[in-house]
Amino acid sequence: MARQNTEKVMATRDEFSSNVMIVLRERVGGFCSNPNCRCTTTGPNDAVLKSTRVGVCAHICAASPRGPRYDATMTQAERTSPSNGIWLCATCARRIDVDSHKFPQELLYEWKRQAEEEADRNLGKPRSMCSDNCAEEPALPFVCPHCHTGFALEQTICRGCHGQIVAGATQDERKAAAMTGAMLVILPLLFIYGKFDVKLFHMDGDFLNNIPLYFLAISGFFSAYQAVAFMEKYRRKNNPRVFVRTFV
Repeated sequence: MARQNTEKVMATRDEFSSNVMIVLRERVGGFCSNPNCRCTTTGPNDAVLKSTRVGVCAHICAASPRGPRYDATMTQAERTSPSNGIWLCATCARRIDVDSHKFPQELLYEWKRQAEEEADRNLGKPRSMCSDNCAEEPALPFVCPHCHTGFALEQTICRGCHGQIVAGATQDERKAAAMTGAMLVILPLLFIYGKFDVKLFHMDGDFLNNIPLYFLAISGFFSAYQAVAFMEKYRRKNNPRVFVRTFV
């Protein structure tokens, strides 16, 4: 009975065709699409007519109703199309399925986009390989502080430790700058409004009566925008940073 149930579940899975798997693997150059991994997923086998592959063509939205990130609105054709697949190493493919809340479909689409963009940039370019005559090879302008691997400004992933390279401000730094910039204007204005007994909001909805509120909102927005611009400019004056995520 258990075997029949297993066969029934397998029959309802919308699997990728072999052509789709090949396309997804080649669109990222055979590397894992996880920006914190980027390991090589294909290599030689001891048998001359075989190759070893540790990559998996994973579904972004699950192939069956009980799977992670399943989308009931998708048709079978959409579920088995290349747009619903992402090429990962076996470890990362397992991680995104057992912890689907941590790896939502929006994040996987972003991984896929970044991996394909990187493969497109590197297509046809010679790969930098360090050999006995490394001193004769042209030095890259930046060096990763974690693994001491050289990298260029346009790179997004370090080839040594697979850390994420950020040339400007991070998302968290932009958020913090926006919050700080807004508060530097909003708090003094609120103090002034309170000191002179200026009413911030009127329920009648009259435009002139609500000018203090509009002025407060517009001032806070522009102050936040200027703070983010300043943070981005400040960070880009310095060397790009490399962030390595450690999984416990």
